[in-house]
Amino acid sequence: MSDLWFHGSDKQIKRYCPESGSSDGPGLMFFSASCNVACRYGSRVVTASIPVEGLQRISVEDWLMNEMPDCGDDVGFIVTGELGSFDFPVDTLVLTRDPGCSFALLGADEVMRLDDGRAYEEPTRPGDREWSLFLEDILCGEAGDVSGLCQA
Repeated sequence: MSDLWFHGSDKQIKRYCPESGSSDGPGLMFFSASCNVACRYGSRVVTASIPVEGLQRISVEDWLMNEMPDCGDDVGFIVTGELGSFDFPVDTLVLTRDPGCSFALLGADEVMRLDDGRAYEEPTRPGDREWSLFLEDILCGEAGDVSGLCQA
């Protein structure tokens, strides 16, 4: 597993700063294994090399049920990514304390070079990246009828 992680925010961030993004909870800071996913949370994406070997892992279901592990002396934990998930398609590193490293702001050319094919933002119409996945996972769930939502 790579130790390279990405965080998106509209604020300028150089170091650990909990509650810095739109979805970061109190005392938490989120990093994605995907630069594209990080772009969904702000116009500025920073990267950091944060070792994660030995960190506890939880499922997306655990996360959604607010079942967070006790991290002890660790810097945080990982929400394991799931196939077929728009919000958690890759691992998410949840920092609960300062990892002791600085972050590097990525330029637009670097973001484009790191493009992994996932959506940079929530799709709004057919033809947008991951439109079908977004409809299924976010708007309707597995058994939802999306036929009326697909009409422009």
